[in-house]
Amino acid sequence: MRNAQIILRHINVSVHDGTALVLTGANGSGKTTLLRMLAGFSRPSGGEILWNGHDITSAGVFQQYKLQLNWLSLKDAINDKLSVLDNVQWFEVLEGKCGRSLPALELMGIGRLANDKARMLSMGQRKRLQLARLLALDRPIWLLDEPSVALDDEGVRLLEYIIAEHRKKGGIVFVATHLPIQIEDAMSLRLPPRFPRRMTFFDMGVFGRGLSQGEIKMKSKKINDCLNRFHVAAPKPRDTKGRLPCIPQALLEAITKANEMEKRKLEKDLEEENGGAGVYSANLRKHYLLVHEEWKEDDTAEILDGHNVYDFVDPDILQRLEELERDGGLRLEGEAAEEDFEMNRNELTEEEQAPCRDQKKEEIAYPRT
Repeated sequence: MRNAQIILRHINVSVHDGTALVLTGANGSGKTTLLRMLAGFSRPSGGEILWNGHDITSAGVFQQYKLQLNWLSLKDAINDKLSVLDNVQWFEVLEGKCGRSLPALELMGIGRLANDKARMLSMGQRKRLQLARLLALDRPIWLLDEPSVALDDEGVRLLEYIIAEHRKKGGIVFVATHLPIQIEDAMSLRLPPRFPRRMTFFDMGVFGRGLSQGEIKMKSKKINDCLNRFHVAAPKPRDTKGRLPCIPQALLEAITKANEMEKRKLEKDLEEENGGAGVYSANLRKHYLLVHEEWKEDDTAEILDGHNVYDFVDPDILQRLEELERDGGLRLEGEAAEEDFEMNRNELTEEEQAPCRDQKKEEIAYPRT
């Protein structure tokens, strides 16, 4: 039962060694519920499930029965912190077995990932890891809930192969699926839907035929235009004069005038007319509302600590820079002249150098300011 409603009715199935039973049905028909009851996770509200002639709900029987089960569900029970190999060996150790984990991973095509962390696996690889765990534990009864979900074509072929090999060894397989899986000589049980089937869009033929013009109109964005149209109602009679419904002449003239007005070209329109982006550069400054037209071409103010940087710039900065460059050039010329004078003085005789020494002493005694 689910939410006080009976899900499964009148199910009577008998399986034996080497049997495969495929459960199919619509979403919510009870496929997973039946597997959970076979696994002992849920108790049936009526009837019984027998294993070797004994009810599995009996305490002593269930302890032996659960050791025969291998359960694979959409919840993978994979520890992302462990490696791929450890995720299989951990269950293998609990069974008191060893040496089957790596061959199982190799068979499922993920042996090269044995030392990688499980969190690095894709959804399809995680499903292969689950199937490898089935092979390593090697229990006789497999309960598989949607085993082909997330598997690629190669993965589905491997799934079909391991099911066939398991059945050859006398194993029993229950498969709940809505995807096609090729299982030879398998019994099939289609569960009926819980509720009467409702009419869908496929039944109405919407997806199987072309939409009419009316349907296209109602499904388009123009529906808002249709809803916003004027609806002129007939005025109530107030006297003996007849008044036909009409649109006021002023409104008609306003509509005509609006249609005749030329649409203002946007900057995007101008850009497309003049070669597009990269060819035409839109000037948005011409739309600025300023007192003087020349202000529109001013450089944008640079703000620093809440102040306009240009407020602290000397208006005669260019002239001062020229003066500094000129003074610097004169200073360099003077230094070059002094260097030439020093070089020439070394070539003078002692008598010729005497006036130079006197001049040097005067410069030291009375330096220039």
